[in-house]
Amino acid sequence: MYFMEKEEDLVGKEIAFTHMAQFAKAITIVTKDKGILVVEQFQDDGSSEISMYGKYNARAYVLKHNWLRKTLHEKGIISHEEIEEYENEIRLAHQKQQEEYKKRQEEQERRDYERLKAKFEDTNN
Repeated sequence: MYFMEKEEDLVGKEIAFTHMAQFAKAITIVTKDKGILVVEQFQDDGSSEISMYGKYNARAYVLKHNWLRKTLHEKGIISHEEIEEYENEIRLAHQKQQEEYKKRQEEQERRDYERLKAKFEDTNN
């Protein structure tokens, strides 16, 4: 699997799969050589603009949508290893986020403790 970042990358390629569901955020085009192009259409005041996703955003879009990921895996576009790698990245990011939250929470509790300690020690003296 590789990601294309401009429409010119589609020239001369055979399309193997497209996903253009009514409620999908973006349009996904997959070529037979496992190239993936993800585009999104923005509409504003009667005009519209199409934006290409960069490699990182396209990869995240494809891999985070279960149906799309499963379908592309079944078609041999995405390997099991690529899915596992993505899931590990998500798991590590979630773990890091939890650790940061816990650290901030402990720091806040420490500040609260110090504030209350100072308040009640001053009252007792």
